[in-house]
Amino acid sequence: MTPPPPGLILRMTRAALIGALLSVGAAGPGDAAGRWFARCMDPDLAGVTLANACARAVLERGLSDREIAAAYTNLGIAQAELDRHGDALAAYDRAVAADDGFAPVYLNRALSRGARGQVRGALSDYDQAIRLAPRDVAARSGRGAFLLRRGLPDLALADFDAALRLAPKDIDARYNRALALMALNRAEQAVAEFSRVLALDPADSGASLERGRARAATGDRRGALADYAEAARKRPEWPAPYIARGRLLEDGGDPRAAGLAFRRAFELGARDDWLRAKVQALGG
Repeated sequence: MTPPPPGLILRMTRAALIGALLSVGAAGPGDAAGRWFARCMDPDLAGVTLANACARAVLERGLSDREIAAAYTNLGIAQAELDRHGDALAAYDRAVAADDGFAPVYLNRALSRGARGQVRGALSDYDQAIRLAPRDVAARSGRGAFLLRRGLPDLALADFDAALRLAPKDIDARYNRALALMALNRAEQAVAEFSRVLALDPADSGASLERGRARAATGDRRGALADYAEAARKRPEWPAPYIARGRLLEDGGDPRAAGLAFRRAFELGARDDWLRAKVQALGG
């Protein structure tokens, strides 16, 4: 049974709370609105607690339009964390209604629209986030990751390049740029890019794994096996390096060594149907 090709292990932009971006304006810190708004902006809150604080803040009088937009944005982020993307989108829509020039709401609404498969709406929001805040690295990287998932690596690469011009040490943008290069069959450049990721963070197990895949694509079998071993050392409980090792060894005509790698991946919890069939064939 032939295993499917590996999927992209993209590093997607995560929603970030607005935090201390705004200070309370019309509402004084002693007012009810000010107190609830301060809790809504607290980066240590999450989930239900954050949602309740933000929902209470928008009910109080005294907040400016921008503060209302920020509170609804954080309410949406809290709902998204709870996998309530419909409620999150309703909150983001209210944020836009309060202040349609508030850039962070568009990035976060794009994430929830993407989660619900609303491709056009998500792209429109990414575009608007970038128009309003052209130096926002998260918006550029987020749109790039979104485009790469949808099979548009050339457009994604342009976004990652733009993000890295703004923040050359952004590890996630550089990692995703390497994935885009792989999708464009530019494996040697991808190897170099994953190496840059590892120079920034030597403990990055994902970059070791993906550099191994890139090296395998260039024909560097020894280098690929070394990278898979390095990924396994960095993250011993992860089955992915053993699956990659097994595939490479099997393709290279070493079924016994491949079987050992596949068995180890199964022992670590991988349960794909094709892997289960291989292990059963080995008598596992």
